[in-house]
Amino acid sequence: MAIMVVSINTAYADENTSVSIKFIGNNYLDLKDDNRLVRADIEIENFDPQDGYYFMKITNLFTGEVIKTSEINPTYREEGLWGMQTSYLVDDTVKDLIGEYEIQIYTEFGTATTSTTFSVVDSSKNPLVVEESGTLEELTESPATPAQTPSTLLPQWVRNIFILYAEQQISEIELMSALEYLIDQEIIQVK
Repeated sequence: MAIMVVSINTAYADENTSVSIKFIGNNYLDLKDDNRLVRADIEIENFDPQDGYYFMKITNLFTGEVIKTSEINPTYREEGLWGMQTSYLVDDTVKDLIGEYEIQIYTEFGTATTSTTFSVVDSSKNPLVVEESGTLEELTESPATPAQTPSTLLPQWVRNIFILYAEQQISEIELMSALEYLIDQEIIQVK
């Protein structure tokens, strides 16, 4: 009589699948630059094949238009961790190009989902200005043209820097570093 032993690895069966998105580089794209590629690293902890296929959806938050939907194929990275890098090339065929966009990663059966946002700005047409008032917290924009809407004057990622600082999730040094970068890239100008 032969005995067959089958071993099934269920180390992650009791833990929920967790998906995260981290931008490679910035979470904004400035149309004044030649680079129009938004890149992100997707990590999946406690990967479970029963979650089904993974998909990425990019939506223009201003218009609600779904710009892109595609299947993504995560690969094994290390014990309990799968992932992949993905990118999206922003082109001029999108209506209302300047604005906020959402990247959503979700599973076929809805068992895991996450999303984050990125911005498309054009600092050559509408440079942001930081008034010099003793602090670097007061943000104002250059005079708006009638065609501009308030939702596109100050990108969400700039506001998020101050929110993170106010919630003490980043240090004053990190805040100053972010502001120096924005000034160096001429996204905001100090008067």
